[in-house]
Amino acid sequence: MFDVIRKAEYFDCLDRGLAPRNDMSLKGIQDGWTLSQLCDVKGKRMLEVGGGNSRVLPQLEGNKLWNVDRFEGVGQGPTKVPTQRGIEVIRAFMGDFSPLLPEVDIVFSISVIEHIPFESYVDTFADMARCLPSGGVMIHTVDLPLADVALTHSDTRLRLLREAVEQAGLRWREVPSIGPGATFEADMASNSDLSTWQWTKISEATKLSGPLYQLVSIKMIAEKP
Repeated sequence: MFDVIRKAEYFDCLDRGLAPRNDMSLKGIQDGWTLSQLCDVKGKRMLEVGGGNSRVLPQLEGNKLWNVDRFEGVGQGPTKVPTQRGIEVIRAFMGDFSPLLPEVDIVFSISVIEHIPFESYVDTFADMARCLPSGGVMIHTVDLPLADVALTHSDTRLRLLREAVEQAGLRWREVPSIGPGATFEADMASNSDLSTWQWTKISEATKLSGPLYQLVSIKMIAEKP
């Protein structure tokens, strides 16, 4: 699966109580969709990449849980290591190939990969694939700006993400449905205008182009053969 989260999916998450109703930002959409993929999973080993003070891991009881993050404040993330019951913290980045990383059944991230430099994608996804056994699953949501016309930076992100996942030896759960040349469509779930305006105050990229695009989320699911 390599597509954009759609409004119908988001509305279903709201109906099911999986997406927070008090969060109009893209992260609320991404949290809800991620939980829709994981909320019924039990007895598995799960690792969240760059979880910070994780909003989702505490809702995944019944599984063995890890949060891998350096806690250096990247992407407005926390600098203090949180204490969350039942969650083991590993202070590292994916791409470090840390020997502390365990083998897990599921690796996931929410609004993290867009903060990784393009040139680090190959190592990052190779490291995540290294942590998965055969049959393991990788699930990610990734911020993506789209406009009425194709955006060069977004085209590059889409192309390099696909290449990095496939180079890591992972297989898409479904045939990818989005690629370079993508433009915004009305059925795509997107960041609220208020949240986008607020983010222009803290993000240089959003500051430069915030009024000119809609911020949506890629949804990615790939499996290790």
